Amino acid sequence: MIKKLFISIIFIVAFTYITRAQDYNFRLMLEGIRYDSLLITGLDINNDVVKIQGISQDRQNWYFSIPDSIYNSVGFFYLFSRRMDKKTQTSYNIRIQTTNQQDTLNYYNILSLDRNLKEIQAKYLGQEIRENELIVKLGSNNEEDVFFGTLYTDKLLIPYYKNTELAIQANYPNFGSGGFYTATEIEPSYNDYVKQYKNIIEKYPDSRYLISQIAINLYQYKTKEDLQELYNAFSEVNQQTSWGKIIHNYIKNYYTFSDTILPTWDTGNFEPIIQDSTKINLVIFSASWCTPCHEQIPLLKEIYNDLKEYVDITYVSEDEPKYVDSWRKLMQKENIPWRSLLAVNDVTAIKKKYNAVSIPYILLVYPNKHVETIDVRIKKDKDKLYSLCGK
Repeated sequence: MIKKLFISIIFIVAFTYITRAQDYNFRLMLEGIRYDSLLITGLDINNDVVKIQGISQDRQNWYFSIPDSIYNSVGFFYLFSRRMDKKTQTSYNIRIQTTNQQDTLNYYNILSLDRNLKEIQAKYLGQEIRENELIVKLGSNNEEDVFFGTLYTDKLLIPYYKNTELAIQANYPNFGSGGFYTATEIEPSYNDYVKQYKNIIEKYPDSRYLISQIAINLYQYKTKEDLQELYNAFSEVNQQTSWGKIIHNYIKNYYTFSDTILPTWDTGNFEPIIQDSTKINLVIFSASWCTPCHEQIPLLKEIYNDLKEYVDITYVSEDEPKYVDSWRKLMQKENIPWRSLLAVNDVTAIKKKYNAVSIPYILLVYPNKHVETIDVRIKKDKDKLYSLCGK
């Protein structure tokens, strides 16, 4: 007994020593299951993966210490017990849920952490096994990190922590990212989503979860005015956070197109993305490993053939150096008639500059350099493009 007490004291002292006062420290207390390892990961404001390994003595009480710099730059964290294994084609997931007034609310494996929440209780509910699931490594755009395999999902139940970021997340799990591309003129429309998001922000103007979700999904907002309206609904303190500054800078700089010189896919000669500013330009971000991008090619060819007198189309490939040859083969195989440029020299910077975090991604650039996002797979957006050309 004395030996166990001594070991526990040493463990607590060691954990306290490696943390700092300004770090966010919390404990995850498990009931009904033990893990050999627990890890929280997330994507920071630069879209880089950050990882925090949990520390445990008994495999049930897990301690996490998140440096202040990481906490302030990551909107939410993913909880993992084991990493995916491509060799065995297996992946391991944790699905978290809570209940509020008899409603079951899902966090999936995402936690929007709150400095005021120092302890999280979690009860094991069982495991779900699904075969032939699409598995994608977090933060990776490489084809080799995508495969079909067996997904093992542990289900955990946590209390409804009222008045926390977790509660906001549980009530609005798809905030900022859901519905825009499937919105139609029939309810809910794009405008309905913008109004809905504004109402939610006004209810929780200091929410770190809400402002990070807006910042992560900037590409979905069609006009500067829409985004400005949402930004204004946040508190002044929240606007000064890293996420608030991202939104502010995006509004200030992005909606006027800023050109970049990039090499062409075939000759390597450097050219600006926009060659003829008297025309409407479609700047399409794509990659060799992106299946939805490939599926869009017939539609783009149709648009090219119909509107080439009025519209210039330019590809910007997000392929890393080792995939550039695959992009070149795709251009040849599909006999692409429009220009194709490579972001290969600094893919991260190009993605960040144009907010091309998800592909396929298309910018509609007007002759006055005003920019809008557009998805030509949506009839309303395609019709708008043709209407601009008098078709």
